[in-house]
Amino acid sequence: MKIIRDIQRCLTPDLLNPKWRKLVQPGDHPVTGHCYIAAEVLYHAWGRQRGYKPVVLSLEDGQTHWFLRHPRTNRIADPSPEQFDGEPIAYDRGRWCGFMTGNKPSKRCRTVLKRMEAL
Repeated sequence: MKIIRDIQRCLTPDLLNPKWRKLVQPGDHPVTGHCYIAAEVLYHAWGRQRGYKPVVLSLEDGQTHWFLRHPRTNRIADPSPEQFDGEPIAYDRGRWCGFMTGNKPSKRCRTVLKRMEAL
């Protein structure tokens, strides 16, 4: 999906929260650690008007993974699955969860949206 490619092109290390800046290693896929912000951008730029909702998945290592799911069709929109190197993602274990800023885009989300306008 073009919008996901555009989001991924606009993700940079400065957008990572401090925890993830410490965890991301050289050689990791460029989307690693960006799932929250990527899902938030996808929601505001594309998903909300199509009925998608944010979902968070608790992973076995104590981390989380964010993506969007349509409540009626259960269709998944994940802007950052590449960080799992092809490993299956247990989307069915995710739970509905709102973003920290509610229905307003966060500062990092607005930054990515602005970068996308320049593409």
